[in-house]
This record gives sequence, structure tokens and C-alpha cells, in this order.
Amino acid sequence: MITLIGEMRNILDNLLLNVQSEYEKKALIILKNLLTLFEKCYKCVDKFSTIILFFLMKLCLEIAFQLKYFKDKFSNKSVEEFIKDLYRRSRRGSSFSIRMLTDSKDIPGKFKKDFLKIYLKICEYVHPSYSIIFSNIDKNIVEELFRDFLDTLLYILLACYGRRDDLCNICLEYSLYHCSRRCK
Repeated sequence: MITLIGEMRNILDNLLLNVQSEYEKKALIILKNLLTLFEKCYKCVDKFSTIILFFLMKLCLEIAFQLKYFKDKFSNKSVEEFIKDLYRRSRRGSSFSIRMLTDSKDIPGKFKKDFLKIYLKICEYVHPSYSIIFSNIDKNIVEELFRDFLDTLLYILLACYGRRDDLCNICLEYSLYHCSRRCK
């Protein structure tokens, strides 16, 4: 699964060629850089690098959910309005809210529920929870959550930018549940 990160970076590069807004460009560049960091941290095998992996997955999903929120709420308005909204939210400490996912258009309710579960499962290994303090985190947990993370991320990108062959090839090749459904 980790070999997909290079493919994902290429897909993000292709998406960058077609986006117009400054926010979208910055969000996609940050996603690409976070995936690069993920790949570097994955090569380490200690507990602290796995915590960083979960943090990177969480941050990537939050950026993707925020990007979908932007596309839904501000696509017909100016980018400046969104940037003002984001600035206002940031000052209140709420630049990301799970409502950005739950209020998304064009995502079935069951999928929203699944994505929320995946997000919360990843968060379980980021916050100072029982799982992070008392569990032994092994590569199997990382692999399992990485697969769910990738499925969610690809689905959100498909929801934002429509059906794309490069995204769908990954979804179908690796039998990713949610995004494969969107590609069929």
C-alpha cells in the first residue's frame, strides 16, 4: 500500500494543473507534502514514528474534508469569502469541524458515517488516549488504517473533482470499498 503514495503525489500534481483558486492550490500542495512526510516516517519502525503517521493521516483527512466544504459552500462565491470564513474560524480555534464532512453534498449518508468512523479511529491514535499510551502499535494497525484513510481521501477527491481515470484506477486496482463504488 505504501507504494501508492508516489502515485497519489502524481495525481495531486495533475489536479494542481486544473485548479483555479489559491486555496485549492495550497491545500493540494500541503496534501502532497504531507504524503511525502508520511512516506519518510513509514520507513521508521518505532512507536513515535507511527504516532506521527496517524497525525499525518488525520491532518490529510481534515484538509480533504475542508476542501470538500470549500467546493460545496463557496464554489459559486469568491475565494476571498472562503478565506475570510477560514480566518474567522481559525481565530476561534475551529478552522476544521467534523460538520465539514457531515454537511457535505454528494456523499451518501452511510459513507459519511463510515468516513467519520475512520477519522475517529485515526484520532484514537493521535490524542493522548488509552490506545496511544497503553497499546503496542504495530505496522498492521498502520496498514489497516492507511487503507481506510486512502479510500476516504480518494473518495473525497473524486467528490471534489469528479470521476478521474487515474483516481479510479487506484480505487479499482486495490479494491477500495468507497471510492470503487464511485468509480463504477
